[in-house]
Amino acid sequence: MKPSASSLIAFILGAGVLSAQEPPPDIWGSSIGAGLAITSGNSDTTNLNFSFNTKYDPKTRFLFKADALYLRGEADGETLVDMSTANARGEYSLSDRTFLFGEVSYLRDPFKDIHYFIAPVAGGGYRGIRGDTRNLTIDAAVGAQIESNGLLDAGLTTTVATRLELKLAYTYDYKNKPPSPEIEKGDSALFAALLVKF
Repeated sequence: MKPSASSLIAFILGAGVLSAQEPPPDIWGSSIGAGLAITSGNSDTTNLNFSFNTKYDPKTRFLFKADALYLRGEADGETLVDMSTANARGEYSLSDRTFLFGEVSYLRDPFKDIHYFIAPVAGGGYRGIRGDTRNLTIDAAVGAQIESNGLLDAGLTTTVATRLELKLAYTYDYKNKPPSPEIEKGDSALFAALLVKF
């Protein structure tokens, strides 16, 4: 039995509709950034920062994100800051608001006599506000760490263009028991970076 002209037209139109559907959204999103500040005159300073972050979100119950930051600062030929941090986190949603997660953090800061600091943790959390522009998440975890240390990181990011963002961030690193009296308990850094998304 030969197909009728109407069934052939319906098949062609159906194939056209299928091919015209929107492609699935990108499940990977990443950005890399760098910042530089140079001063001269009364004091010669150079400050560099490099950052990277990535996020894997297949729009299922699982989410993965990771970031890394490197800061280096010199004044009059002497290195004053040389710090690296990195974090990797996987989340599994139990519901729209609650989730479980596992996370590993890394810190290196020779000026605080930290050759490496690794802290794997696991816990759960609650999403108080969840949206495209604002998020508020509360979580708690238990885990292990090689060295007692605290790190507070707050930042502000704004889109400059479709694939370009300006990021301002403040990092405060606190160590309750420094290895020697000459090392202060707290260090802070304020930096700006231009991020390129890909």
